[in-house]
Amino acid sequence: MRDRIRDSFAGTGKLVRFALRRDRIVLPISVAALAIWILLYPIQYEIYYPTQSEIDAYAAATAGNAALEAFLGPGRAIDTFDGLTAWEMGPVFSIIASLFAMFMVVRHTRSDEEDGRTELLLSAPIGRLSQLAAALVVTGGALALQAVLWWVGLVAFGLDPVGTTVQVLAILGCAFVFMALTGVVTQVVSHARSARGVVGSLIGAFYVIRGVADLGDNFLTWLSPIGWAIATRPFSDPSWWVLLLPLAATVILTATAFSLLSRRDLGAGYLRPRPGPPALRSRLPAPMAFAWRIQRGALRGWLFGLGIAAILYGSLGKEVEALLESSPQFTEALFAGGEITDSYFATMLDFYAIVASGFVIGSALRPGSEEKAGRAELVLASGVGKVRWATSHIAIAFLGAVLLMLVCGFLSGVGFGLAGGGFDRLGDLVAAGPVFVPATLVLGGVAVLSFGISPRASFLPWAALGISALILTLQSLSAISERLVDLSPFSHLPLVPAQPIEFWPLAWLTLIAGSLSVVGLELWRRRDLN
Repeated sequence: MRDRIRDSFAGTGKLVRFALRRDRIVLPISVAALAIWILLYPIQYEIYYPTQSEIDAYAAATAGNAALEAFLGPGRAIDTFDGLTAWEMGPVFSIIASLFAMFMVVRHTRSDEEDGRTELLLSAPIGRLSQLAAALVVTGGALALQAVLWWVGLVAFGLDPVGTTVQVLAILGCAFVFMALTGVVTQVVSHARSARGVVGSLIGAFYVIRGVADLGDNFLTWLSPIGWAIATRPFSDPSWWVLLLPLAATVILTATAFSLLSRRDLGAGYLRPRPGPPALRSRLPAPMAFAWRIQRGALRGWLFGLGIAAILYGSLGKEVEALLESSPQFTEALFAGGEITDSYFATMLDFYAIVASGFVIGSALRPGSEEKAGRAELVLASGVGKVRWATSHIAIAFLGAVLLMLVCGFLSGVGFGLAGGGFDRLGDLVAAGPVFVPATLVLGGVAVLSFGISPRASFLPWAALGISALILTLQSLSAISERLVDLSPFSHLPLVPAQPIEFWPLAWLTLIAGSLSVVGLELWRRRDLN
């Protein structure tokens, strides 16, 4: 029995070294970026709430706010700097770390299996379970290193070491649960895209369960790993025993993943993909109908996630004036002209546009993914032109951006109205949403250009998105020069509804996006398939 187990994990060390070599650029950058990102929370709160009186005013303004509790959890010790920082940092970074774990595990398991690399690895003296084991070791090690960097940075900034230890371990435990859960899901489904969609949906579902539980103060909070992280109460009478829950869940889910892997066939999942319809039934042209069928699931997921955020943040609009009165610095950073509530919604729509750019980039890069997986050859062999086929996916990306921002504007108005603010802003917010689309299209154009150069250049639009998000954050902290701010397409948008719509910035951004896309398509037409 012992020899059999040893054979199943044979070569794990070699695969760990191979994975680290493969991610020698991406992994250090990701770890460093997240280490810096978490420090922005204490930095911004020190700027926005520099005195205890301002912290007390904020705590009084947020006390009993149902929308904030649904979004961030119960406010514990928020009349202290440490507690105020942890209140927002905890749930947000629990999700971020969990998404990082999901992408890492899928990348080194189901993606490799789907692309045929696992079959090549297993032709060597490599155990059947070694690839999953290596993925978990690399991901877990990266998360552990990340936790150490978080602890060092937060304690160096002045947060209490004991509370910070609980906070970091809570986030790490949540990420470990979803890391192991991703290992289970990759055995159940047959495609990397499906695995990411399922785990991403589960993260969202557990977040919603936690929000409902915190509003009702009931047992449902113990059904969510994100709820466990918040229930540790790091800076208010810490509950160390709660950390045992993610530890136990990680062990059980990891054992389940290995058990499922040992029983399934290579390249298959326990859930078989449903066959498509025998004939095309769509009013769309054939390439567009095919692109829509492939990408509609992703679009629905993005609509659901951004829609939930828009409703929650929209419901905070009624309380925004009271919240901002507690900090003149925060008000100055947010204010874009006009009424303060309009400034708040303009800032949130700008944030939604940055997030929606993730869909636009992923969707515009879809032809490159199909090319790397070898499926593009099958489609192009049917007589569909290269440019026409790629354009169908790009059209889904660009039209999806418009739909996402329309939904964000609409649901922001709905959330504001349901919270008691009235529905008189609904029309203005719906009209304001598409104003932010041209900036997302610029990043989509960068994605098309990178795909035209090579599928291996797909990191370029993601890097541009990360830089744009960083610029927006540093701009709100007044920690960046105007010349650097101009590098982000989002800095050129009129902040509607706080500001009037300006035609020329939107026209220039749209022209730049179109030019990048045309050049990318021409490069794609000229180059051979990889």
